[in-house]
Amino acid sequence: MKNSVDSRVYGDYREEVEEYLKTKYNEDFTVVSARREIRYGQGDIFYALCYNNKYPGVLFNTSYYLDANDVFKKNEIIEILKEAGAHDEANLRTIPEEIEKYFEDKYVDIFYQNKFDEKIQNKKNKDEYFFRTVFEGSYKNKTELIPLDEFIEDQTENLHVYHYVFVNDTGFSKNERYEAARKIAEHIREKAFSKHMISVYFVKGYDVDKIEKLFLDEYEDHHVIFEDSPNTIAKCFFTLEPKGEFISLDEFESRLKLRSDSNHE
Repeated sequence: MKNSVDSRVYGDYREEVEEYLKTKYNEDFTVVSARREIRYGQGDIFYALCYNNKYPGVLFNTSYYLDANDVFKKNEIIEILKEAGAHDEANLRTIPEEIEKYFEDKYVDIFYQNKFDEKIQNKKNKDEYFFRTVFEGSYKNKTELIPLDEFIEDQTENLHVYHYVFVNDTGFSKNERYEAARKIAEHIREKAFSKHMISVYFVKGYDVDKIEKLFLDEYEDHHVIFEDSPNTIAKCFFTLEPKGEFISLDEFESRLKLRSDSNHE
């Protein structure tokens, strides 16, 4: 029998969760809300809804198993985490296994998709186009973070990779839109994912700062916002495999949905 109740004093464990995330990812996090699941005959679980302070619109869950209170004294976990987090070297910031087993977080996808975007960011001109990547389905609660390339190789079969691309459309012809999409695909295809799913939005009144802010503020529904935006002139969705051919101009044209269309994919 289980009974989930809101924690009226969730701050009791908020510090443990925030310190765990800070130590693991070397960034600051905030617990937005929390609840405590009372499990009769088992240890309770503290569920926290969190965000990275850099991306307050991107929420994720972290679990803290309160069995830890039977093993560690009050504030002992916080002190151990702070000690681990004091090291500059990434390999020394690893959370001790005896503590890590009491936590689970789902920030790892967000962490690696941001790393992927940063890597690709150097290969593109933000005045021409801007994109964000979303990883889904890869979650593994890793004690130790690994380099991006190793993560990609490890997750190739499990990872669903979605790219949302926003192109500065200054009055493009059909051929210019095709070439823009092809150019973007070439930047992405070199990565080892089994399949990329790419949505390209051609935008008038292009403002990369506003696009990024809106994307992050409305992270859960960003695709709907951009599909409904009056600034979206056209949209095209296609998939891409690492060694596959890019779609033909005729297929691109058949997939391209203009703003005047009543249907958006």
